[in-house]
Amino acid sequence: MNPQQIIRLLSFLVLSVNIIFVVWVILFFLSRFSKDAKSNLQKLNELLKKRALLFAFIISLTSTLGSLYLSEIAKFSP
Repeated sequence: MNPQQIIRLLSFLVLSVNIIFVVWVILFFLSRFSKDAKSNLQKLNELLKKRALLFAFIISLTSTLGSLYLSEIAKFSP
């Protein structure tokens, strides 16, 4: 893979996490007014609670490997 593909992949991952965060924020505010939104927020919170350590590990591993690739292999300066 060339550096452009790696950068595109990392950008896609960042956008995906941002979309999940925006959905969570919207559900948080809607849960104050709607019971359906509240139940969906509770389901999402349960999923995040169960898998929090796994998500944190995946994010930190991806960040570290991406940074190492860009600095050591692609020769981008920090």
